[in-house]
Amino acid sequence: MDIGYLLDILWMLFAISVIGYLLCVFKEKYYLWHNKILIDSKGITEEHINEIDTNYFRVGNVEMMAGDEIKIYFNNKSKLRGIVLGAKIQENSLLIITPKDTVEMVELKNIKSFKIINKYGKLFNRF
Repeated sequence: MDIGYLLDILWMLFAISVIGYLLCVFKEKYYLWHNKILIDSKGITEEHINEIDTNYFRVGNVEMMAGDEIKIYFNNKSKLRGIVLGAKIQENSLLIITPKDTVEMVELKNIKSFKIINKYGKLFNRF
């Protein structure tokens, strides 16, 4: 097998992967412009979506929106990591999607502190 032929194939595969990555980035940018949040989870049902009062809210001095990845530290020294699905204003609670694809309702009075690990759409704030 000729090395030049192999290099041509590798360059073509590299170009295809870069183009695919750019198309995925543009798709997410389109969703962000149209205020759509894409969360890939099989644990979310229509009931969970209907329970949510708001997708953009403030907890203390921190602004959060659906899609943000957070780590929550509770008063009983346990912790939970997951993606914010939304907030229930009347019950003063958050709906969190855990890595095991379960939806947990967390009351704000049980939270000692929290840390935002990754903001949804953070990459697109630079463009």
